[in-house]
Amino acid sequence: MAKCTVNPQQMFISETPFISSVTVYDLLVMLSSAFTIVGSAITAHLIYGHATNYTKPREQKQIIRILLIVPIFSLCFTLGTVFYRSNVYFASVYEAYESLAIVAFFLLLCQYIQPNLRALRNYFAETETKPWIIVVRFFMIHLGKNKRGVTADGFKWLKIIWVGVVQFAVVKILISVLKCITEATNVYCDHSKDVKYASIWLMIFGIFSVAGAMTCLFQFFYQSREILFQHQAVLKFLAIKLVVIVFYTEGFIFDQLLGKDGPINPSQFISYASWSVGIPNCLSAFQMTLLSIMHLWAYPFGVYKVKSLNEQLPGLTHQVETIDTAVMGDGSANLETEPSGAAENRSLAGWRALVDTINLMDVAEATLLAAKYLVGR
Repeated sequence: MAKCTVNPQQMFISETPFISSVTVYDLLVMLSSAFTIVGSAITAHLIYGHATNYTKPREQKQIIRILLIVPIFSLCFTLGTVFYRSNVYFASVYEAYESLAIVAFFLLLCQYIQPNLRALRNYFAETETKPWIIVVRFFMIHLGKNKRGVTADGFKWLKIIWVGVVQFAVVKILISVLKCITEATNVYCDHSKDVKYASIWLMIFGIFSVAGAMTCLFQFFYQSREILFQHQAVLKFLAIKLVVIVFYTEGFIFDQLLGKDGPINPSQFISYASWSVGIPNCLSAFQMTLLSIMHLWAYPFGVYKVKSLNEQLPGLTHQVETIDTAVMGDGSANLETEPSGAAENRSLAGWRALVDTINLMDVAEATLLAAKYLVGR
C-alpha cells in the first residue's frame, strides 16, 4: 500500500466565525453533544426498564445490546468530531459494535422462534423453506442449476443463514482492526477512491459482508414472519435495517462528495474537517436520537413486566419460569425461577442484566457454530 501523501482531514481547523465567536465546527460539536445526551437519556430509560424487569434473560440481554447502539454510536460521533484527526479510530469502534448488534438481533429472532438450538434445528428441518429473494434466486437458477431457487433441506438452509449473518461480525471486526492499523501507518487515506490506498478495499469488503448479512436476515425474517409478527418484529427489523442502510448510503454519498474530484471544497467558513467529519457525524448523531425514539415502540419493556403476567395469571404470583438455555447447549431446557415481578430486588435484576449483556459467550459460541457449519460439520 502507498502512503497517503495528502490527507486534508489531518489539517488543523481554521474557520471564520459566522455568529459572534461561534464557528461552524463549534456549532457541529454542540449539536452532536446535544443529540448524544438526548438519545442516550432515552436509551438509558429503556435499558433501565428492561434491566429491572428482567423476566426473559435470553431475549432481553440481546435487546439491551441492540439498544446500546444509540449511546455507543452517538458518543463515537461526538468524540470523532471533537478529536477529528482521530475520527477513523472512533468510527472503527462503532462499526465493530454494529456487527455485534446485528448478531444480537439474529439471536433474538432465533429466541422468538424456539428457546434453544436443538429445537430451532428441528423446527427448520421440518419446515418447508420458501424461495430465496430474487437476486439470490437468480444466481441459484443460472449458476447453481437450482431451477426452483429453493434450498429444500431446512437444516441446510438454517446453516446458510447462520453463516451468512455471523460472518458479518468476524469480517467487520477484522475490517475495524485493519482500519486502525492502516490509519496509524498512513496508508488508509479516508475518502480516497484510489486503489493504492486501503480505504477503498476495506469499504468494498465491508459492503459485500453487510449485503450478505442483510440478505440472510431478510430471508430468515421472511421465512418465519408469521411467528415473528407477534413480537413486533417488523418494527424491530426496520430499526436495525435503517441503521445499516442509512449509514452505508450516507458514507457512500460523502465519499463521492469529498473525493479528489468531488464537488465539495472547504471555504473560510467551513473547513475540510467540518465537511468530512463534523457534518456527517452531527447528522448521524441526530439520526441516533430519532432511532432512540423509535426503540421505545420497537423494544418496549412493558411486555416483560411481571405485573402484566400477574394480571393475566392471577393465581401464579410467586414465580415466573424462564427458559435460559445456552445457544450451544444440547437443547434441553434449563428452567430458572425468578421472584415475582421480575425481581423483588430490582437492583439485583439490574446487575444480572448488565453481567449478561457484557458476557459475550453466546456470541462467541454462535461464531464457533458458524465456523463448524462453514466447514460442513
